[in-house]
Amino acid sequence: MKVLVIGGAGNIGTAVVQGAVKAGFDVYPVTRRKKKWMNEHIHPIQGDWANNDTAKNILENTKYDVIVDGLLMQLPMAKRDLDLAKGHCKHFIFISSDGVYNRPAMEIKEDVCINLHDIHWDIMYNKRKIELYIDEKRSQYPYMITTIRPSVTYGMDRIPCGILSRKNQWTLVDRIIKEKPIVFADDGGTLHPITPAEVFGDAVAGIFLNEKANGETYHVSNEHGYTWDEIAYSIGDLVGHRPKIVHVPVGWLKKYNRQLYIEIINDKFDTLTLDITKLRLISPNVNYNMELKESLKDTISYLRENKACEPMDENFNFMCDDILIKYSQVGLNEIEKRFAIDFIKTLSVREINNIRHSAKKNAFKDYISYVYYELRKIAFKILPLRAVCFIRKIKKLLKAKGLCIA
Repeated sequence: MKVLVIGGAGNIGTAVVQGAVKAGFDVYPVTRRKKKWMNEHIHPIQGDWANNDTAKNILENTKYDVIVDGLLMQLPMAKRDLDLAKGHCKHFIFISSDGVYNRPAMEIKEDVCINLHDIHWDIMYNKRKIELYIDEKRSQYPYMITTIRPSVTYGMDRIPCGILSRKNQWTLVDRIIKEKPIVFADDGGTLHPITPAEVFGDAVAGIFLNEKANGETYHVSNEHGYTWDEIAYSIGDLVGHRPKIVHVPVGWLKKYNRQLYIEIINDKFDTLTLDITKLRLISPNVNYNMELKESLKDTISYLRENKACEPMDENFNFMCDDILIKYSQVGLNEIEKRFAIDFIKTLSVREINNIRHSAKKNAFKDYISYVYYELRKIAFKILPLRAVCFIRKIKKLLKAKGLCIA
């Protein structure tokens, strides 16, 4: 069986690639950047899938059994990919997200009513529009179609936590080891669905070419939901240091990082747990009950070996430290306030001033980033297919000017 994975170098794509290889399939991951794959069954394709000619050439060169599309973020792109896949696959799998569900909710099932207008995060709103289009037009396509909704998926280079560095995720672990307080933006008791990358890849590979999966939707998660605190304490156990967790109002994040704030408030704030009964029936040969600490061992080991030697994310640390300075003055939880106060006491006046100055500077850069993303949304509405190249040029220009665009 030949499997094409669009977006094969990302967290989700890599999990699918590895799951498919484990199942004995030949896999063709499409990526814009080079990535080394140490397996004879992986046949990497480097190219920009957003480019129409590139996408057509990739499909014309090989007959695929399954196409897994992890890059669909806009309905026009989805329509293009679904049309391009005609005659080139037997099974098309769209990677959506559990972010389409309304929160809070416990043990939610895939067929729950989802009101499009109750989704306030643009990314998930667009994902849901694609889902609805597939539901309506599925019969027009000469292949099976399945929708997958991943939960927070973690693997070698990603930790499943609410507030993390995008540049170097070891930064959070480094703070725990150095006994610096870490910042979370919930009350410590909300549950979240998470999935080890190995589980996600195995579950999706188990659905390939299964006729019962045609027209169906499956969300993927570990058996149990966890709090961000439980995850942090498990990480602490693995590195031998108990985390000092400070819970702050989620609104505080908006000043520092609007994109992070939007992600947290819509996807990582309220409780959500998933009923995976339907997934178990279609893909039963998977361990959906991996113990949390055990599943994090490989992630922490990989980050220690590959990321601990790299520079920590200073901007992430400045944000956390500036929040702690504020919390030390107005925090309500006495124990957590003491964590913040004790940390501030270790800083000199010069260090505190540098934190405040750097955090303010980064907040301005983040505002520029926010404006960029707003313009990006407008561009996609006007020229959805050409917008990708245009946006990348703008992004490159802003980075050249020293403005941080995530």
